[in-house]
Amino acid sequence: MSKIPPKLITWMIIGMSIILLEFICYFRFLSPTFLVAPSIALRNLLYNVIHGNILSNMATTFLEVMISSAIACVAGITIGIIFWKWEWLGKIFEPYMAGIYAVPLIFFYPLLLYVFGLGQKPIIYIAITNSITPIALNTWIGLKGVRETFFKVARSVNCSRWQTYLKVVFPAATPRIFAGLKLGFLFAFLSCVAMEFILSQKGIGWMVKYDYEFFEPGRMYASILLLVIVAVIINSILLHYEKRIRMEME
Repeated sequence: MSKIPPKLITWMIIGMSIILLEFICYFRFLSPTFLVAPSIALRNLLYNVIHGNILSNMATTFLEVMISSAIACVAGITIGIIFWKWEWLGKIFEPYMAGIYAVPLIFFYPLLLYVFGLGQKPIIYIAITNSITPIALNTWIGLKGVRETFFKVARSVNCSRWQTYLKVVFPAATPRIFAGLKLGFLFAFLSCVAMEFILSQKGIGWMVKYDYEFFEPGRMYASILLLVIVAVIINSILLHYEKRIRMEME
């Protein structure tokens, strides 16, 4: 068993799970209004891609994700740098950051709904708030973890302050910073989809809600399948670049 590649085992588990679901649905162990076969979900997904409005809803979700991720990246890295430069500020605000990280911000959606109304604004604000915290904390931890030896080497070759930051400090902290960016992007994606379920009238999350409310389990599971595929692709891309960064830094 130890000689089998882990990725192959992963795909074997996925394949067996799909076969099991097909078996359960084919023999009607569960009602088709509760669970549909993966083949039916895939067929509905392909139909929606060709004949439906799934692409425009995907574009809406990705626009929200990209806007919230970009703002969260800039703000989170800036906050992490400030906490690193002025550690007393970090010690003051770290409990608040941890509290924000722990509290489900979806509870505040009625307030955002009152302030911004329906649409993309409250979705983007919640996604930004969810994404900033892991980015800021990972940036702060990554910068704090830079060894003093690196600063001594930079001083020995007469690096200026900016050269030390750009060529020594930030490259050394890059693996941890990128881990925060990866978490921030995934949090933004999950937040946007979840809030579309409640606040929006377009997007992938709204599609799941619409199909659920109109008793269209085949189309609903097609949208869920799309979310799973997109999440797996995004996570695979981020893991690939994270591994490359770690290899380059070693």
